[in-house]
Amino acid sequence: MIAHPDKEVVNQVKGRLRKWHSSCCTLHSAEGGCMIRRISACLFIALLLSGCAHPRPTPVSSGPGLAGADWSRVEAAARGTEVAWLMVDSSGLVNRYVDEFVAPEMQKRYGIAIRRLPMRDVAAVVQDLVNQRRSARPPSGRVDLLWIRGAEFQQAREAGALYGPWSRDLPNARLVEWPQPSIAQDAGRPVDGYGAPWGQQALALLYDTARVPSPPTTMAALEAWLRDHAGRFTYPQPPSPEGRAFLWQAFYELTGGYQQWQGEFDEAAYAAKAGPVWGYLQRLAPLLWHEGREYPVSALQLEELYARGEVDFSLTYNPAQVWRRVQAGEVPRTTAIYFLEHGTLAHTHYLAIPFNAPHKAAAMVVANWLESAEVQADKARIDIWGDLPVIGAQAVQSASGSHASVIPAAATTASTILRTRRLPQPPPALAERLDRDWERLVK
Repeated sequence: MIAHPDKEVVNQVKGRLRKWHSSCCTLHSAEGGCMIRRISACLFIALLLSGCAHPRPTPVSSGPGLAGADWSRVEAAARGTEVAWLMVDSSGLVNRYVDEFVAPEMQKRYGIAIRRLPMRDVAAVVQDLVNQRRSARPPSGRVDLLWIRGAEFQQAREAGALYGPWSRDLPNARLVEWPQPSIAQDAGRPVDGYGAPWGQQALALLYDTARVPSPPTTMAALEAWLRDHAGRFTYPQPPSPEGRAFLWQAFYELTGGYQQWQGEFDEAAYAAKAGPVWGYLQRLAPLLWHEGREYPVSALQLEELYARGEVDFSLTYNPAQVWRRVQAGEVPRTTAIYFLEHGTLAHTHYLAIPFNAPHKAAAMVVANWLESAEVQADKARIDIWGDLPVIGAQAVQSASGSHASVIPAAATTASTILRTRRLPQPPPALAERLDRDWERLVK
């Protein structure tokens, strides 16, 4: 966007143009004078466009005060500052983690104060940030760190509303499993250093081993199982996260894999390959709970059906949370967790820095510490959070030490499986198309 130019710059440009115009006056006729004035006006506008606009956000490698800086200089710049952190957490678990664990440690280790700000509507916050970026005079920012992922992350990134690239330059970035598509890409687009991976969630199926000794591990096997156990399975309706995830799993498996669907939406490919997916889900519908006449509206409702014994399976993005419910006696103690044979949907949540963040160095220090092996291992503990790590399993195990017993088997298994079988989420255009077609063809 073009900024309003400073008056001093405008006057300098006008002065130069007047001198140039005067020197040319002896050369023109009446018609020529008109041409000179046109050229003068064009040059004036060109000079304003090239010299008076606000610069775009610069990457860490060339950012102010950070050019060529080693990490000790970044830490020094961060000391004594505050990080205003926008985040959304409906459960309260992550809020407590930040307030009771992260904030005291950052103050003690780096002299950085954490001020957590509630974010009730991620889309509205991102749109406001985008509007700030597009403003002729972008305002100074009041937020240093965003907890973000998915379509909103990509919207902010594409609008130039995020600072970067920076996250691949963090010292602890070497621990992150960047080769994995579910980490290096978000919503079908490369992260490209504009977000620091903080944690992961993976779609898992839970089942009651007392009723299901051998659970189906493919979509075809699920259909065959339901023909003998009609009504004992269902899934939440999209666009609930777990409902979408089940739909995406089926779409990937029945169309030959996820790779072809990353990037721009391909209408011709979709038209050629989506038919068998809708045929499968239509065949499945009368075999589901309540014969597919209704679907749970959320994973929570599905879990309640499971806890009451109305269905034999449930879906979750948080295996550790299920483990806590098992220990509390809220679901059958014979509950186990497994993952589908062709891979499991995983999504990574990231920490991003707004383009106009006032304390970028401090935000980077916070993100780097949260990627350390010790912190990632602690975060995986069910008595702290139970969030899956984004770093290698060996680093997590080495850092776990005496706390290994409180990292649940489900989380350990999930981390192991995710290293080879995690599936990235589809781009927003494909996800929205699948939502609409499910509503039209299946519900």
